[in-house]
Amino acid sequence: MNIKWIGKLQGEKLPSASLPSTCSALPEVKSKSALLLIPILAFFFLIVYMKYYMTGLSITLRYVNIGFLLAIVTLPLHELIHAIAYPWNSEIVMYYTMAGLGTSCTRPVSKKRFIAIDILPMFILGVIPLFILIFIPKENTILNSILFGFSFIHLGGGYSDVQNIINVLKVPSGSTIQISGSRIYWY
Repeated sequence: MNIKWIGKLQGEKLPSASLPSTCSALPEVKSKSALLLIPILAFFFLIVYMKYYMTGLSITLRYVNIGFLLAIVTLPLHELIHAIAYPWNSEIVMYYTMAGLGTSCTRPVSKKRFIAIDILPMFILGVIPLFILIFIPKENTILNSILFGFSFIHLGGGYSDVQNIINVLKVPSGSTIQISGSRIYWY
């Protein structure tokens, strides 16, 4: 695997791929995709609610903020998990924009592989810490608070990945997914 940091993305600096003429572009993730935060955060608060009524939950703002800070510091890890999920001999570029960090790879992958690539960081950094939170005794306010904040940021921050997954789920089974430039294509 070859990961290249290209720094701030300016213009069309992302690598492009040679695509078949039969390919179709997936819809771009728009700012209105942020509406996906509603069901994602509803899931988060449902789990927190269940925890509260099953065993109780004690959190403090001070340590929730530490969880937020740890989540922000680990945002590059989110992108690295995307990168690691690509086939081993892939060329991957990582970059940042005003909207945040990004990862791109022009290697074609199966529909299932692309879904796994997109969901993996959110699952590892958001869902797993949230489910660990369920089993932490309510008396451990510090760990409960940190996991609450950490999971909240990593679940909410993955809404664009969820939008990509929703778009990919609409393409026929057996399709190949490929990124070229700033767009995602299927064929």
